[in-house]
Amino acid sequence: KVDTILIIRSGCIGCEVSSNDTSQNVTNGEDIYMLTQKKGLFKLVILDDIHNPKYFTFDTCSLFEIVNQEKSVLRSKSSFYKKELNELKRSKFFPPPPSHYSFEELIIHLPNFKYDFMITGIDADYFGVVRENEKWFQSTKKIIEKFFIYLQSVKK
Repeated sequence: KVDTILIIRSGCIGCEVSSNDTSQNVTNGEDIYMLTQKKGLFKLVILDDIHNPKYFTFDTCSLFEIVNQEKSVLRSKSSFYKKELNELKRSKFFPPPPSHYSFEELIIHLPNFKYDFMITGIDADYFGVVRENEKWFQSTKKIIEKFFIYLQSVKK
């Protein structure tokens, strides 16, 4: 029943993650940040493997403006992978995914737009192939970076 959803999942596959403020640790720890908009009111939920969920409500968010500005660039990811997967099918080669990696996944659900992409390491896709020269990849990173900057201002 919300207008807009932006989810960022962040974690490390194969890592042991410790919390700074407790002695607890988990393997393959994951943080999930969910930002929603309903009738102009924004809610942020922060979930992780160690702490109780945290909830924030506020009445302004410039992050969705950035998402709307980048939509046309983000849409080009689908055609990029459609072409690339067709080429891989011809050669019958699929690169194995990495077995140990950190990741950030951006999931966007707007009324007329859906986007999902996982960045592994610093500049690679879920195949482990570096994509730093692709515009949609740079837009994905930009939105994630802006989200974490925005997150810091909301939590203060």
